[in-house]
Amino acid sequence: MRNKLIALLRSFENESSFKNHYIEFLEEYWCDYSVEEHLDFPDYRFVIKSYNDKYPISRKGITYAISSNSISAELRRMEADGLVMIGVQNGIKYATTASNQGPDFDEDITFASESIVLTTKGKSNWKYFLYKVTQDPVALAISIVALVISIFAIFV
Repeated sequence: MRNKLIALLRSFENESSFKNHYIEFLEEYWCDYSVEEHLDFPDYRFVIKSYNDKYPISRKGITYAISSNSISAELRRMEADGLVMIGVQNGIKYATTASNQGPDFDEDITFASESIVLTTKGKSNWKYFLYKVTQDPVALAISIVALVISIFAIFV
């Protein structure tokens, strides 16, 4: 999952703003709202939705979504490893109701959200490779020995 999340976050690097669209139920008005968020950086909701759109899991014709808790937990582990930075950002939100039961929020509603940004360690393939190598040098040594033996076996 980590490699797919890094690839997804790398694909976001070229974009300057993000638009997140989802449906939310407001108990105050007892109706569903179509919410549109405008963000400078991706947040948890946007990353989770994009991950499940890009990497769906299909078994026996049924498409499953990865739980938001597992993706959020992996992002927090990536932050602890120094691969991403999770901060706070301000965004703009619009909400329109699907029925006439509640008011539309057509004006800019400013809200605070988290921002997820790759660090330099997560941006480049080479730096991520060096990070993975330094995390487990024993596994690297065993892999190198196995590679040398297999190359030697091919030529002998």
